[in-house]
Amino acid sequence: MYFDRLKERLNQYQQLYGHWQPCYPAWVDQLEQRLGLRFPAAYREFLLWLGHWSGGLLDGISCGWMHLEFNQRWARGTLMARGPIRKPGLANALPVDALVFWREGYDRFAFFRSNEGDDPPVYVWQPLSGEPGAWQSSGRHLVAFLEEALEQALRRRALLHEALVRGTPPPGGYLGRVRARYEAMAGLLPGPVRGCQEQELSELERALRCRLPAAYRELLLWLGRSHQGILGELATSVELLLPLQQQARYWLQADRTPVRLPEDAFVFYQRYESAFGFFRLSEGEDPPVYGHPDDPRQRRFEWWHRHLSDFVMAQLEESIVLAERRCLWEDSQGTRPQS
Repeated sequence: MYFDRLKERLNQYQQLYGHWQPCYPAWVDQLEQRLGLRFPAAYREFLLWLGHWSGGLLDGISCGWMHLEFNQRWARGTLMARGPIRKPGLANALPVDALVFWREGYDRFAFFRSNEGDDPPVYVWQPLSGEPGAWQSSGRHLVAFLEEALEQALRRRALLHEALVRGTPPPGGYLGRVRARYEAMAGLLPGPVRGCQEQELSELERALRCRLPAAYRELLLWLGRSHQGILGELATSVELLLPLQQQARYWLQADRTPVRLPEDAFVFYQRYESAFGFFRLSEGEDPPVYGHPDDPRQRRFEWWHRHLSDFVMAQLEESIVLAERRCLWEDSQGTRPQS
């Protein structure tokens, strides 16, 4: 109802993003109980539409259901100190019924008040130079705020699409937003990450007799030596990538699955015993990602993400959510991590 116009607009640009995932109604009800707040109708509709994954449209923003509890505790400054995690200095305290639904790193968040209607006004907080930040009205209501954010996301995705068509990297590179997201979460995620050298990449390409996509080269140069687990089971070290190509093909044969990897498949991700992800070397500089779910009955590979950069962002977001939950658990136990 509230987002019908925006849904229609997004349907016109389906080539720019991947599949989105809603938040289940039961999760929304549970969140309301845990937070002690009633969600306005417009926000409930948003969660039931894009509340779990936005298909890459809102990557880099802590606005999904899984971030909400951490957002509230962090914004109110009630979490125990965790080294470099920056807490907001508030010149004016948050209202009791404020719901922090939007957070960009530690430098900006937005909230609405649950008692101000079904499409409530949005308030924003930003730090002031050398002084506590003050929250103030954004001049927009919730639906208009989210519409503007998604319009900006469409423009970013259009730039990426145009860059892929031209064969040139987009502004900031293919992984620019992923790197910015990682840097913005300093103190919550492990580090530092360590990239491989250009010479190592060249040796890998010679061994594979292929040229790797620009987005993947960018990834390896950023954290190809060590990603500290922030990207899950992503294989980035050169030592793992070469044998993984043959191992994946062996797993398919051993499981007697009816599918075979394409000749130009590059396997870069392993999960569980014989589940893996791959992209095709012939599908551009930021290619789609496909996966095999470790099921011998599987008759075709799954389509996971429209772009490799989306897949990497999704892995990073999983790590952020796990780190937030660990932080909340430690806080509930009264434990403080060693600095």
